[in-house]
Amino acid sequence: MDVVQLKKGLYDAQKQRDTLRVSVLRFLLSAISNREIELRGEGKTLSDEDVFKVIKKQIKQRGESIDGFKAVGRPQNAAREEEEKKILEELLGSTPQS
Repeated sequence: MDVVQLKKGLYDAQKQRDTLRVSVLRFLLSAISNREIELRGEGKTLSDEDVFKVIKKQIKQRGESIDGFKAVGRPQNAAREEEEKKILEELLGSTPQS
């Protein structure tokens, strides 16, 4: 999974009017762009491994949010975070791991 494939996935989700997937992919692409900027400052370029790490970080953040929402009695918010996490895990499953 690389940035080009993610952008194509975003385009497809927009065509299908899948608002949740569009939201997740936009947020993920933004996080990847931020990581690319950080690496550029270090004189490095973005690799597939970096994309993999960003996706894993997003999954971890969703897991923490789910726990937090459940702790404060917000099951609807927790359910949305779980759906977002599933999308990210699906993307991670299609990402080659080294």
